Amino acid sequence: MDNRAIGVFDSGLGGLSVLRELKKLLPNEDYIYFGDTKRLPYGSKDKETIKRYSKEIVDFFIEKDVKLIIIACNTITAQALDYLRETVDIPILGTVNAGARSSLEKTKNNKILLIATESTVESGLYEKKIKEEKKDAVVYSVACPKFVPLIENNMEGTKEVQDVIKEYLDYYKDRDIGIDTMILGCTHYPYIVEDIQKAFRDDIEFINPAVELSIEVKYFLEKNNMENLNKKIPTNIFYASGNIDKFRKDGSKHMGEKLKEVYKKEFD
Repeated sequence: MDNRAIGVFDSGLGGLSVLRELKKLLPNEDYIYFGDTKRLPYGSKDKETIKRYSKEIVDFFIEKDVKLIIIACNTITAQALDYLRETVDIPILGTVNAGARSSLEKTKNNKILLIATESTVESGLYEKKIKEEKKDAVVYSVACPKFVPLIENNMEGTKEVQDVIKEYLDYYKDRDIGIDTMILGCTHYPYIVEDIQKAFRDDIEFINPAVELSIEVKYFLEKNNMENLNKKIPTNIFYASGNIDKFRKDGSKHMGEKLKEVYKKEFD
């Protein structure tokens, strides 16, 4: 048994979609969440900057003595996971493997659409992971840089979101292209999945990597005897590098519960 907290981080609010799934599956665990809201979005930043920012956050979690770190961000997973695993001695799990694996389980015709940030698309990691399992899979990758700012500003369900969805995805609605599975390759995107469903075909299987990742985390903890088995009220502590009042308000909406302990944490 290991009663220490699990650290979860993202560039902003998107990773709360991962934390929400983790809390469903692992309700006894304590969590520390960090959202780098002052420096978002990460999706348009270069690889070295993403590595530097994420290393600062991982070091912060090590100071907090967490037992496991979850990268609740596809961009950081794609650009920095291997680097982080090489430089720190603490288990770290990311989103990409979970999303790729789940898409292969769901697709019937091996035609998959990945929507993600520019950095995640440019990394080619999702396509690589998918093709390692199914060489004949066809993966269409679309960078959607306008989504994250809209979601961070609570624009779900608006005409602005619908217009951007049409701009990015209209072409892929064509049944001749034939995709049957769409990976929500950014942890922000589940917040607009209903908007995407309205604008897209109704026969598409949507993959939320957060769901598969939470299962992976549970298996990891069980396998390594690291579960928190205490029957107590778990603690959830939140840190943000930007405006914490905005983070508390918007985060409470996305989590479906009030965020009580929210603190400011900035890096030089």
